[in-house]
Parts: sequence; C-alpha cells; structure tokens
Amino acid sequence: MLEVYFCDFSVINDSDCERLRDKIAFHFNDKDSLKRKDSVCAKAMLCQVLDESFNIKSFVVDCEEDGKPYLVGDEICFNLSHSDNIALCSVSGDVVGCDVEKIRPYNPKLAKRFFTTEEFSLLEKSDNPDLLFTRLWTMKESILKCLGSGLSGGLSEYDFSPFINKNYFMAHNLCFNVFEFPEYVICVCSKVNEKLTCPVKIEISVHK
Repeated sequence: MLEVYFCDFSVINDSDCERLRDKIAFHFNDKDSLKRKDSVCAKAMLCQVLDESFNIKSFVVDCEEDGKPYLVGDEICFNLSHSDNIALCSVSGDVVGCDVEKIRPYNPKLAKRFFTTEEFSLLEKSDNPDLLFTRLWTMKESILKCLGSGLSGGLSEYDFSPFINKNYFMAHNLCFNVFEFPEYVICVCSKVNEKLTCPVKIEISVHK
C-alpha cells in the first residue's frame, strides 16, 4: 500500500492555522514542530488522511533518534514535506520518504557539491536545467528521508543520472514515483513497488 496526498495551504489564514494547531497538538510529542504554518498544515493533513482514509483516530507521532517521525505502536509508515504553499503527505505499508520542491533556478555550485559527476554533466548539457535540478533534488531528498538519514546521509552518495527522464523506476533497491506540476516537482520513495497515477489533492478541514 502506497498513497500520496497534497494540499495547497495558501488559503489557510493565521487564525485558521491556530485552530489547526490546537486541534492536532495532542497527536504530536514534538510540540516544537508545530511552530510554523507549513509544518502545522502538513501535520493537519496527515491527521485528516489517517482519520478519513484509514479510520485511525487515536494516535501519537514521535521521532526516532535520527529525527524520522513515526506512529507509535502502528505499522503504517508516513512522511511529510512542504514547499512554498504546498504540503505533501505519503502513507505506506513500509518505510517511505517524500519531497516536494518548487522549481528553483539551477545552482551550479550547489549541484557540483551535492550531485554526482554524471548528474552534474547532464545538468550542464540540459535544455531545462532548472527542472532537471529540481527533479534530481527531490529524488535525493526522498531517498534520504525514506532511509531516515537526512541530509547527513550524503546527497552525492546516490546517483540518479540513469533515471532523469523516468517518472517511475527502481533504484538503490527502492521504488520511486516522480510527478511534475507547472511549478513543483514531487518524488516519493518507498520499499513498496507500486506505480502511482497522481497524488490526491485534498482540502484541509479547519472547523471539522
């Protein structure tokens, strides 16, 4: 089982954000993670997805030593991401990592530092380096989040040069689904080998 949801939280104002924070706070042991609007909205979406799609109403989220969040006492795995006004939530029957990034300008210095030689060469030749840079970045972020290693795991340790034009592929013994939107790129990495059609867009319920 592998499912992916996203929402546009630009419509959530400050008072709505406070209501969401109050409504979901008891689910999260790490209250510091609820200080920012983007994090609150992503976590509110997780709560809504667990309730409406999985009938999980009573749960607690804690973090492992490496910072990877998990549901205490439950086998369902999840991961969250946010960028600009988009929040992303992936839910799986096995370890999962996801990343959403607003398409950013190609940064050669950053790419040379964190990407492999092969990836950097493809970026330098690309007709659309901004998009390719963002695609590669989401792939790397998603695998590190899936494995729970964070950026300390080493972005340059994983080469995705053979998969730059693929939206579904197996690499490094994991499954990847990549989605492009006009302004964003989403990548989901999981041990569950399942091809997804498109992330499900939902609206965050503030008053429910």
